[in-house]
Amino acid sequence: MTNTKAYYIDRGLHWLSAIIIIDMLWGMGTSIHITDYRIKGDLIHKQDAMTTHLIEAIALFVLLGGRILWNRIYPNRDTKMVFQSVRHKVITYGLHYSLYLTFALLAISGFLSLINGELPLDFLGVLSVPFTPVDRDVFGFAFESHEWLTKWLYAVLGIHIVGGLYLHR
Repeated sequence: MTNTKAYYIDRGLHWLSAIIIIDMLWGMGTSIHITDYRIKGDLIHKQDAMTTHLIEAIALFVLLGGRILWNRIYPNRDTKMVFQSVRHKVITYGLHYSLYLTFALLAISGFLSLINGELPLDFLGVLSVPFTPVDRDVFGFAFESHEWLTKWLYAVLGIHIVGGLYLHR
């Protein structure tokens, strides 16, 4: 495969991930807070929003894992960014590792809040929660962590976008 094709596939995976992230961040708030829950009822309304959020989270992890694997198989050395200094390289790698770590922690905190919450959810007939006794303390910690990590993600994504715009000015 040519470096150009590999580069375009990498960019496609990047932007598809970005679209899912935006929908997860903005769509969850929209579906929970703006959509009139009286149409379906409170419980089904929340279940639909959580199921969509869970499906998007799984899709995002498949895409991110695929992108990491893709870059290992096709490193695209000709089309990769040229760092302007060692400091630039450290900041860039630090930011990317921070993004991936934040996504992993969001997945863990989201899953912990899902399995320790009181909202019954049947996910494609594979996962039915809560499947453990509900632990309100774990749920509270996981939910608060998930909310804090979401705010942190906005900051890290903001830096990522500003850095990309600055680099391509």
